Amino acid sequence: MIREKLIVSGQVAEGGIRYFAQMKASGLSLTGFAKRGAEGTILLEVQGEKNNIEKFKEVLRKGNGFFKVADIMSENISVIENEKIFSIK
Repeated sequence: MIREKLIVSGQVAEGGIRYFAQMKASGLSLTGFAKRGAEGTILLEVQGEKNNIEKFKEVLRKGNGFFKVADIMSENISVIENEKIFSIK
């Protein structure tokens, strides 16, 4: 199990990306959170199996037609034990 901090940029300030991320993360058994970041970005922390996190990032890149991801910067961070859900902050 790993945890990554993701900073998503592009046309992401609107379009429901945080709710989209929550739905897709839950479907991939990932935990963490999504919130608005600095300067029109979205900040996510996502935790789970590495292959599911990679699938999650690919789904974000494809989007839902209402937002457009230009870039996802990621870095590994410490795992949070006993986290159970993916939430929106």
